[in-house]
Amino acid sequence: FDWIDVTLKDGNTLTSEKVSRAKGHAHNPIESDELWVKFDDCLSEAFEPSRRRALFDKLQNIESLSSPRALYQ
Repeated sequence: FDWIDVTLKDGNTLTSEKVSRAKGHAHNPIESDELWVKFDDCLSEAFEPSRRRALFDKLQNIESLSSPRALYQ
């Protein structure tokens, strides 16, 4: 497991809970709605909202696409 200790200017220390599997690990998967929020934030400067959503939905079902080109259509 891992954890984080943060020492504040006043000398107090904050300690996180122990984390055995990071969020997104196969044994601690990220939920689709959480993944969408991160994806949307990462692409917010590059694509309009409807384009971000369409790309996200295609990537969520990438195994059903006929070819990589379908991501851009």
